[in-house]
Amino acid sequence: MPRFIESYNKRFGVEPEDPQPAFRPLDPAVNLDYILCIKEPRTIIESSAFSYKGKYYQLIKDGKKAPALPKAKLTVLFSPKIGVKALYGGVVYDNTAASRSA
Repeated sequence: MPRFIESYNKRFGVEPEDPQPAFRPLDPAVNLDYILCIKEPRTIIESSAFSYKGKYYQLIKDGKKAPALPKAKLTVLFSPKIGVKALYGGVVYDNTAASRSA
């Protein structure tokens, strides 16, 4: 087999025109954890809260409740690595457990 591979490569092998690697570094602004996760649509209930898997969560930004319009759409991002996050208005928010009356 090694002789075959060597003769095959001599016959059909070609040097690349551009020796640069085909892969580029990932843009630092891209967070793969927010891409490679489970995504589920949800609706804001009230007071920046939403439900996910039987629990209520409230959007948090800088340690405070984030403003959000009632009945607005958001996307829940979940993975064991990041836990539960929420994508709302193009921003990924942390959240905290909330009561139904939030």
